[in-house]
Amino acid sequence: ERNSNETPYVMFFKPSYKIEHICSKMGYIKLGNDSRLNKMFEDKINFYELCKKEKLPVPKGYVGKLKEFNFGELKKSLNLPFVIQFGRGWAGRTTFFVETEREFRILIKKYGEMKVKVTKKIGGPTFLNNACVFDNSILVSLPAIQIPRLPKATGNPASTYGRQWPAIFLQRRQADLINEITKKIGFVMKKSGYRGWFGLDFLLDSKTGEVFLSENNARLTASASFHTQNELKQGVKKPLIY
Repeated sequence: ERNSNETPYVMFFKPSYKIEHICSKMGYIKLGNDSRLNKMFEDKINFYELCKKEKLPVPKGYVGKLKEFNFGELKKSLNLPFVIQFGRGWAGRTTFFVETEREFRILIKKYGEMKVKVTKKIGGPTFLNNACVFDNSILVSLPAIQIPRLPKATGNPASTYGRQWPAIFLQRRQADLINEITKKIGFVMKKSGYRGWFGLDFLLDSKTGEVFLSENNARLTASASFHTQNELKQGVKKPLIY
């Protein structure tokens, strides 16, 4: 029970129906978007299809039930290894890099009925940026490079192990393109009623220099606190989270 006449404001990392239910029941004010909006943009399959519809750069790939795909056709179209991802997941647990037909058949046996995204693997570093849908503007941070798994580490190869600002290995034109793409995505989100913080993940092809969208973290990101501390140390009076 509340022991104050003041209405509490609740800020949360990841939206959920449970949080919404508690806030509604207790009369709290949510400082975040509904889980419906989060799922609309954070679900990897939804986001991939949205990007294709909006003609934004994503890796070549397909969407469908896993059991409906043919290994030989995917190998010919996407080369090896290719990437299989579920719509939802955390820390790379539902991302698989497929190098052999045996690995592919094992996944079909386990998850054949699942709707998946199958894409070409982009060889190169990955980047993120934080952004905010604010009023009629999309505020965008500078990109950071995502630190990959260290050579002797035994963790999930699809996970990242930290972030670094400024983003090394990124040319000015590539950083400008990331900024431009982020604003386009932000305005698409705004039209659906989304407000506040979100973050995008990007892939950089080391061979061609092309930039591709990977994921949309339509919520507070894991780097939000660290990024805000960086801004405050640099003397920013109104950080992105303000």
